[in-house]
Amino acid sequence: MKGVSEVIGALIIVAIVMAIGGFASLFLRGIATQRTAVILEIEAVTTCDSATDKITIVLRNSGDTPISLSSITLSGINSAGTAITSTTCAAVASTSVLNAGGSATCPNTLTGTAGNNKIIATGGGSSAIGVVFCI
Repeated sequence: MKGVSEVIGALIIVAIVMAIGGFASLFLRGIATQRTAVILEIEAVTTCDSATDKITIVLRNSGDTPISLSSITLSGINSAGTAITSTTCAAVASTSVLNAGGSATCPNTLTGTAGNNKIIATGGGSSAIGVVFCI
């Protein structure tokens, strides 16, 4: 009986290993770059009114799923170390949904104190933390 020559056999094995490596590479790249569900971020343009210490929060959803603003809880800790009363963005926002890849402004949502105020946004299985300075 005749079999496959050693050279042909080695080439077939190398081709199979390269194909498996290529598929594994494509799979891992897809997982590494995939952004699913809701990914909340607090934008750098979040501000604090110097007269009232009211904090305007700008949220971004970097995920691929929209989320209702009424399901996002905003809270934090003021510069004195006291908890800031929790609220949602829905009552004061111009839109009711934070779309995938979009942003929404929540004006005068929380009240901070003079100094750094830590802001926390949670919703849709995601959370974001930002710091806002009030004068």
